[in-house]
Parts: sequence; C-alpha cells; structure tokens
Amino acid sequence: MPIFNRWGRRFYLSHRPDFTNRLCRREMQRLAKLWEHGQRGNNRGDWARLYCLISSIDDLRQRNVPGAVAELGVYKGATAKLLSLLMPDRDLYLFDTFAGFDARDTASDPSAAAPGHYKGSLSEVQDFVGTEKRIHYCPGVFPDTTTSVPDTERFSLVHLDCDLYEPTKAACAFFYERLSPGGLLVVHDYHSGCWPGVKQAVDEFFTDKPEQPVLIPDKSGTGIIAKNASAPG
Repeated sequence: MPIFNRWGRRFYLSHRPDFTNRLCRREMQRLAKLWEHGQRGNNRGDWARLYCLISSIDDLRQRNVPGAVAELGVYKGATAKLLSLLMPDRDLYLFDTFAGFDARDTASDPSAAAPGHYKGSLSEVQDFVGTEKRIHYCPGVFPDTTTSVPDTERFSLVHLDCDLYEPTKAACAFFYERLSPGGLLVVHDYHSGCWPGVKQAVDEFFTDKPEQPVLIPDKSGTGIIAKNASAPG
C-alpha cells in the first residue's frame, strides 16, 4: 500500500497493519483525506501519527477497554474528527479554550508561548466534527471545564495536545484516575523538544506511577502511556 510521508517521498508497508484488514481501502483513503483537511497545514502529512492513532484505537476496541474518549487541545478538530469516526459508540469530550492559549497558562511556561496562540473557532470545529448528543464541547480554561464530566465517567483513551505545562499537569491528574485499566493516555509533543513543559509535567506526574511513556517516532514526538491493566480505574 503506497503512502506519502511529510516530505513527499514514497514508502511502502511490507506488512499491512492488522487494522487495515477491518478498514477497507476506501475507508482508509477517506480517513487520510479528513486528516489532511483537518490539519490545514498543522502537522500535515504526519502519517506515522495517523497510523499510530488508528491502530491504538483498533487495539482498544479489540481488547474491549470500556470508557469514553477525550481530547484536551482541539484546535481545528483534526484528531477530534478521527476519534469521533473511529469510536462512534462512545461519548467524546472536547476541551479547549477555543480562544488560544490562556495568559494564566503561558505566564510561567518554559516555552515562552504567547497568549492567544493556536486559536481555534468553536463553531468551525462543531461544523467539522459534528454536534451529536454524544459529543460534549467544553470551552474554557482546563481544569475549570471538567465540571461537565460526570463523577462516574471513565475513559478508554485521552489525547492531550495542549502544549503547555499547567494544563498538561492538570490533565494528568484529572484523567489518570479516571482512565480504565488498559486505557491509553496519548501525549502529543511529549518528546518533540518544542514544548518542554509537556514533558516536564508528564515526567513529574508519573515519577511515582508504575507506567512510563512509550516514545512514538512521529513528527511531533508523541508519547503513549497505557494504564496498568491491574490498576483500579
């Protein structure tokens, strides 16, 4: 199956990932086009990340890991759209200020990011991802917006793409205890070097935990933590 990477060079999969046996070629092409459209230049062509997300979701479903899905850092909705399409039977919680970085989070962040960076539009994301009853939009500064999550809610997959130390640290604390055993915490930019606060927050939180991130060689240095299957959740 020919694929093009970020720089336009062709490479081939000598062995098809198992999920391609359940997703027909037409469906794979549709997901790839949606990924390209949703990224709109941001991480465009990052096929390693796309395939990692698809195969991880497929594995969760094969293992029957229960729970809703969440994303913190929605931006223009590319990953949110993918999560919604591949897990259509689960509630999806989408957290973002939809106004860019908040000054409270950038004030002391090691990245020296500016307030308002990565501003997205809530209405545009809703048009792209959808407004089904199972999709819960949570606009505002995290973790203030977690009041929309029922106390009994558990998660099978959480995607963190918030770039900054404070929201990443708050997200680890909030979602870890609500992650189902065997569930996945996917941290974008964990080892990219661009957003040092992300790695700092994750490493601090998991210092006394049995799990540690597994590094994914995609464009933006994703790290994935699988919650210990024997841990309470």
